[in-house]
Amino acid sequence: MSTATGARALEPDLADGPDLPPWWIPVVVGALAVVAGILALVWPGPTLLLIGICFGLYLIFAGVGNLVTAFAERGLSTFLRVVETVLGIITLLAGLILLVRPGASVLTAAYVLGFWFLLAGCLQVARGVAIRESRAFNLAFGLLGIVAGALILAQPGIGVVTLVWIVGIAFIVRGAIALVLGLGLRRLERADRDAAPPGTVRAAGGAA
Repeated sequence: MSTATGARALEPDLADGPDLPPWWIPVVVGALAVVAGILALVWPGPTLLLIGICFGLYLIFAGVGNLVTAFAERGLSTFLRVVETVLGIITLLAGLILLVRPGASVLTAAYVLGFWFLLAGCLQVARGVAIRESRAFNLAFGLLGIVAGALILAQPGIGVVTLVWIVGIAFIVRGAIALVLGLGLRRLERADRDAAPPGTVRAAGGAA
């Protein structure tokens, strides 16, 4: 059994294919999510300004990552390109709203974050159902977003501390899942390069 085959046997959902994003996008976005979540949880006396800056910046970077995947990857299916584009636009708008009006009110922040989690979660679940590659990770992302969004929207008048805890924990979990996905894709790319004959050029989207 070759190295690449063994890697896929251990990680069947990360099988190489045209619908997989570059490995560095989930790694960067996941690391930013973990950092944003940790900062929000450990910062003494969380404020609306903190929510706007930490979570707003993360959403902007995440939205850019979605749009890069949508327009820069030549091998994506039309469905996946549309999902990434819509998700990127929604995420960018949510981040900009939080940054432009960071201290507006707890209610505003709750609605922005709640609707973003819910819409992003639904799109991620749809992606997981429609596409086999990375299905487990997409479904995990989607369900996490739906649960977090539902919790926030069910009580939009929650205090700032409660909002920070819900979003912070959700971001850390989301970031951890993205890191696992990205590092798994990176391992498969290395295994493919090691198994490929000398001089073989790998398809676009899989280059390191």
